[in-house]
Amino acid sequence: MCSSDLNIRALLEPHGAGLDDMAYLIVYIRSVKYKEKVAEVLAGEVSGDIPLIFEIGRASCRERV
Repeated sequence: MCSSDLNIRALLEPHGAGLDDMAYLIVYIRSVKYKEKVAEVLAGEVSGDIPLIFEIGRASCRERV
């Protein structure tokens, strides 16, 4: 699992912002079959007013050095 949401939160926090301050979220999924489950998980994390843009494709995570 990628720790992208933690990276995003860490970038927003020093500016007094959070995920709910985002205008929209681009979510990369490997297959359309994951869309419903990912949307369900995100519903518990962000406001329902934030549009989710799903892109199908592989997104890579960088390892921390």
